Amino acid sequence: MGIRTRKIRKKELGFIHNFIPSTKRTNEVILLLHGTGGDEKYLLKIGRRISPGAAVLTPRGNVFDNGSNRFCLRSPDGVFDMADLKLRTDELAKFIRNAAKLYKFDLSRLSVIGYSNGASRHCKEVRSISPSTTTHARDTSRFVIHPRADYIW
Repeated sequence: MGIRTRKIRKKELGFIHNFIPSTKRTNEVILLLHGTGGDEKYLLKIGRRISPGAAVLTPRGNVFDNGSNRFCLRSPDGVFDMADLKLRTDELAKFIRNAAKLYKFDLSRLSVIGYSNGASRHCKEVRSISPSTTTHARDTSRFVIHPRADYIW
């Protein structure tokens, strides 16, 4: 059986996304940020394995560049467009704050997990939303290593 999700249209919060409510008595919420070419479904199974029962929020990057979903633009040589990164980080922060209100979760209980360079960069920037936000983003070319995991993807 697949993972049940609630998909909201982009116009409502600014991002196409999935939200999976907690299935346990936990206040933990995991924000999953896909890498280049991923989407809002890409990391769902990983998020559920890392913290079974936690609520999961997964937005799709709003940038569509060279046929791939992204969270921010890059120059042709692969360098982040810093002006766009700032704009997209602010956009993502607003989305997260609004999602917290809509889905009634505490931002201090938010953990952020990103995959690949673009999402990992965003993970680090998202900490500005809530100083107690935990981010787990170690870019090792293709892998995110989570401290609670006994395996690597």
